[in-house]
Amino acid sequence: MAEKIGITPRFCYDLELGLKGMSVQTLYKLVETLHVSSDYLLFGEQKEEQGVAAGIALLKACPVDKRQFLNKIISTYLQALKPSMEEEDIV
Repeated sequence: MAEKIGITPRFCYDLELGLKGMSVQTLYKLVETLHVSSDYLLFGEQKEEQGVAAGIALLKACPVDKRQFLNKIISTYLQALKPSMEEEDIV
């Protein structure tokens, strides 16, 4: 990821640990690369709409010829969630 946003791996590590600050430009590159809001990166909060928008951005980033596989992965994941979601409804 560091390479994608134009920083060194060490600087990326320091950011993750909170040892260094970042410029607005670096923040913007992170937001674009990770498909999350700046609020989420800075404060750990993300509104539901932002999560949906991030998911859509990831779907759009998937190559068209590979989307059938992505559909299968998502369908399988949702099927795996179904039993636990039904248990939550019962409780």
